[in-house]
Amino acid sequence: MTGALPPPRKRYGQNFLTDLNVLNRIVTSAGILPGEPVLEIGPGRGALTRQLAEVAGRVVAVEVDRELVTLLDAEFGADQRVEIVPSDILRCDLADLLQSREEGRWRVVANLPYNISTPILFHLLKYVDHIKDQHFMLQKEVVDRMVAKPCTSD
Repeated sequence: MTGALPPPRKRYGQNFLTDLNVLNRIVTSAGILPGEPVLEIGPGRGALTRQLAEVAGRVVAVEVDRELVTLLDAEFGADQRVEIVPSDILRCDLADLLQSREEGRWRVVANLPYNISTPILFHLLKYVDHIKDQHFMLQKEVVDRMVAKPCTSD
């Protein structure tokens, strides 16, 4: 990418991944095989998108930030492996989006912002027939709440 990169926006809870070791660990941990379709939520500046495309060969990335969509279109516009979808994942009909690509069940990979992690996780439950599995980078506080005992302050 060339030129100035847009800064993370608090409005979207953005936190961009840049460490190549972390990116590689996410992709390796997901166990994505060549040819498997991947849905990436919130590709940001595209660092994880590049890694996913190298392994999977097909990535549909849904991004809500219009400025980043422009940046991603410039970066991946000629790359047949990557499709950028300008949309809010919570308003996106994933059944329509994924089914229209006719590639079987999808792998989902994302670095989710704290403030919207839970709504996204619940939104994805509606589309289990189209999703093979899901792999997320989450903040520790979100994970702590997910594994907490019910009916406790945790």
